[in-house]
Amino acid sequence: MLRGYGGAPVDEVGLAWRAESAVKNLQGRLPDTAELGRITAEHGLDFATMVFYRAVLGSPDYGDFVRLVDGYSMEPRPRAPGPTLLIVPAMFYRERPDLGGDGRLVATIARACGFQVEVVPTLSRGSTAQNADVIQAALDKARGAPLWIFSLSKGGGEVRLALQQRPPGLSTTPLRGWINASGIVRGSHFIDQMLGSPVRRLRARAFCLALGTSYAGARELQTTHPYWQVPFAAPERMTVINLVGVPLGCHVQKGLVGRYRRLGMFGPNDGFVLLPETLILPGLVYPIWGSDHLFRSPQVSPLLYRLFNLLLDQDVGGPHDSQHVHRPRVIQGRHPCRTV
Repeated sequence: MLRGYGGAPVDEVGLAWRAESAVKNLQGRLPDTAELGRITAEHGLDFATMVFYRAVLGSPDYGDFVRLVDGYSMEPRPRAPGPTLLIVPAMFYRERPDLGGDGRLVATIARACGFQVEVVPTLSRGSTAQNADVIQAALDKARGAPLWIFSLSKGGGEVRLALQQRPPGLSTTPLRGWINASGIVRGSHFIDQMLGSPVRRLRARAFCLALGTSYAGARELQTTHPYWQVPFAAPERMTVINLVGVPLGCHVQKGLVGRYRRLGMFGPNDGFVLLPETLILPGLVYPIWGSDHLFRSPQVSPLLYRLFNLLLDQDVGGPHDSQHVHRPRVIQGRHPCRTV
């Protein structure tokens, strides 16, 4: 078996052709975790991954959004200061800045496009609950100013928890939208496996102790945790944009290969989360082909420039028709998307 990769290189064009009939059978909808698990069992993990990717592109809603973003300008344009972008970092972003979880790339590009950027000072080794409180405080501080949230990895679950625990009477009107990148927004089946037996739980306690994080915080990332059993719906008038990495085995980076293979028994994943479970729906979806959970790909910088330009043009009434960005409410009316 190859060391450092989740699989040998494959003919991706041929794989796309073979997956096309399965995609047509979906009739414009995205396959869920159970369907992808069955496809994986019958045709293999790479085939199921391609089905998910082509299903996003073939959807009349998500595909239109992808094409809208892809056709947008990458060039930064001088403009008046735009809305604030609150970046919610990933876990261990202070200890491992080399992984990019601190959002530095996102911040650099957002500022170049005209956003005012703030990084939410979440606890790098903190629990989901602790960091949801930090996000609540950041939202309270920003009240009255238009803003977007950009979350990375575990930061997505922290944003979800902050929003679903926010008191109903507390206005979130200034919150224009949430960009959820590689989000752990329903827990992870990898964590379920890691805590799946007494021996594994003992090993996990030692692992958490060595990393300086809490075992209770790890348990919050189980898919069965009460946080993720509460149905979640985004606040009214708030747009959700999901950026999801879609890797074949040959794309997965060395540090995630073991996790990718273990999760592969359930279906397509990014090396930490099953692909359908990274999504907040209703919302928009942009799949990043070849990118795994670490959100590192040559496509990422061009995508961020295009997306931020699109959002800012929408905000100031720029030259492009960007009404599609508000399509989650339209999608909800004509395409059955579940809340999570």
